[in-house]
Amino acid sequence: MAMNAAPTGPPPFGPPPSGPARPGKGKVRWLRVLGGIAVIGFLALPCLLVGVVLLALMLTLTSWSARRLGFTKEDEITIVFCGSKKSLASGIPMANVLFDAHAVGAIVLPLMLFHQIQLMVCAVLAPRYARRARAASAQDAVATPSR
Repeated sequence: MAMNAAPTGPPPFGPPPSGPARPGKGKVRWLRVLGGIAVIGFLALPCLLVGVVLLALMLTLTSWSARRLGFTKEDEITIVFCGSKKSLASGIPMANVLFDAHAVGAIVLPLMLFHQIQLMVCAVLAPRYARRARAASAQDAVATPSR
């Protein structure tokens, strides 16, 4: 086969080819693509579950450590929010160095899912911390008489 010969066969994506030229071959390839999407979807659920458990563990560990080490409430909030972050910002460059370019996308997918879980969970935690801070400042204002 010549080096610059055009590839034969149906494209890997798009609708299966129709016509008598290659009966059945295009359908098999199309099913293989659909099967790959199903496998990615099947693997996404365990990645999400591992991400949720890992994030819960890290948030609990950073909160407990901050309280145990005697940090103020403001410092504890900072430690909780920053202690589990930087996974996407540091993970993608490391994946680019460690793995081949064609494999980075599949390897980084769980990291991207974990990052989205972090954003959603911290969006729920932020108003709770804000309410606790407002309640604490209101108690301080009541406890300290003004002149």
